[in-house]
Amino acid sequence: MRRGVSLLLILTMMLSLGLFAHAEEKVTIECYTVKTENLEAWEEIESRFEALYPNVDIELITLEFSSGSSEFLTSRIAANNLPDLLQISQSPTFRTLINEGKIRDLRDFACAENIPQTYKDLLTYNGVLFGLAQGAAFATMYYNMDILASAGWDRIPENWEELLQCCADIAEKTDAAPIVTSGQHHTLIHFLVDLTVANTCGDELGVGQYEELFKAGKFDFTAYPAIEEKLAAIAPYFITGAASMIEDDCATTMADGLAAMCLAGNWTAASVCDAIAESTGDESKVAASLPPFNEAGKQVWVSVAPEDGFGITVSDSRSAAEQEMIDVFFEWLYQPENFRLIQNSSGSVPVLTTMTEDQIVLPKPIVPVVAPMNAAPSVLMGFNIWTAEYDDIANKQLCDLLSGNTTADVVVKALWEAEQKYPVNAN
Repeated sequence: MRRGVSLLLILTMMLSLGLFAHAEEKVTIECYTVKTENLEAWEEIESRFEALYPNVDIELITLEFSSGSSEFLTSRIAANNLPDLLQISQSPTFRTLINEGKIRDLRDFACAENIPQTYKDLLTYNGVLFGLAQGAAFATMYYNMDILASAGWDRIPENWEELLQCCADIAEKTDAAPIVTSGQHHTLIHFLVDLTVANTCGDELGVGQYEELFKAGKFDFTAYPAIEEKLAAIAPYFITGAASMIEDDCATTMADGLAAMCLAGNWTAASVCDAIAESTGDESKVAASLPPFNEAGKQVWVSVAPEDGFGITVSDSRSAAEQEMIDVFFEWLYQPENFRLIQNSSGSVPVLTTMTEDQIVLPKPIVPVVAPMNAAPSVLMGFNIWTAEYDDIANKQLCDLLSGNTTADVVVKALWEAEQKYPVNAN
């Protein structure tokens, strides 16, 4: 039997027998987070858990993300006095802690089975599952169904061929631009690379292979003609001026009815969906989906990034009973009725597959996208693997492409040359 499952059985038995209520040993569990928006949720979590286990004190350490938070963690590392639970990230700090054996491997926890493999892969380093994601950030396409209807579409496009045809029909039959995005929000315009590469090469390479090849300077963009073809085909359908737009401009453009579709992130759901509802006067005219960059008959790939979740540190000073209680708390925290408190307070999209729709607080149009997103194969958003130098080059090239100042073949060549000039593994 897996250790995590055993813990839950032990937890159930101990609770039924009231053993924790009578335990003499006081246990303090330190939890460190930079998510200051979750404070009220953590107060409720503390209250719930401490009511079950009066011998346990949940102590929350919250520092807003800044140099101060980095200094705090550095000082605790130096003192060999890490908090029991850490909000995790993909920073070099965590890689160092993993290499030093100071972060627990979470693969045997029962709750890990309820996290999609994609997000476990993204938070695995040197074979260690060092954290369980809190939620997901992912590329999303939003639709003004009034404009689509004017172009002869009573449904959203389901694949690349339909997307291009829908764009052509919108351009021909309406006064709206087919698609808006933000060139000044690097992540949004980078979706063009992420989604094109994933839906061109993903099935051939397999999950995680593009990222590994890229970081090794071995992913040759020019070796896949379909990448250039797709970029060339979709670029003309973006609204004039997209390259200079900020993220807020996406919502404004949709509110003004100037674009039929919006390529953005799930984090823009509230503003963009509200904007479409305002434009149409009807919430039912708002729709969302994973961007349909997939070929007909093939699965859609998506660009994702894991939202920060939690990992468990290793401590030589903890007794076996204390460590067991930390494990019990971690399992308890990742149960849907408890974890939804954090999830809903942050507004991130849950990756915990055991959460039901009624437990998820999200803009209505995005809710049906959650399950397909969790099930879809994915690539990691560019900002998670690109160097700063590569990021600057890619952004300029893509902005020039949307502005009509360069061509797709030049962009693809530039991406390949920059990858070799600024290799990730050199940093």
